[in-house]
Amino acid sequence: MVGITQGEHKEDVWEVTWKFEDASFETLQEIAEEQIYRSGTTVFKEGDPADGMYLVLKGAAIITRKMPGGEERTVAIVTEGQSFGEVGLLVDHPRRATVVAGTDIRVLKITRTVLDLLHKNAPDMAYMMYQVLARSLAEQLMNTLEARQKAD
Repeated sequence: MVGITQGEHKEDVWEVTWKFEDASFETLQEIAEEQIYRSGTTVFKEGDPADGMYLVLKGAAIITRKMPGGEERTVAIVTEGQSFGEVGLLVDHPRRATVVAGTDIRVLKITRTVLDLLHKNAPDMAYMMYQVLARSLAEQLMNTLEARQKAD
């Protein structure tokens, strides 16, 4: 089972917490690439090409964005069971944030190729992942629109 937990949204950041049944997670681990980043290492930078999303298996990642004045601000901390870079899995658009390993982290990198393999080997899981991502995007869009209306 894949589930979602929505956190408080600020700065157009969305939080997705994944909950997998053991068998589906094993399938994902077999297909996706596991990567390790040492504390302080940049996973990707704002403006980099998008190439997938990352599921945090252990540790914490810090997400920062450049503000209109040029300052860099921490907008989220992502921990075990959460993910980052989800939009990069779905669309070919430059990264909108920088992600740095806040501690040593271990992640699964989920690319479009991984999703294609899930479609073949575990279609129910691929379907549930898309459902979670679609629901998250829709909720984030609604939160962003509500925040803009309040600001006007």
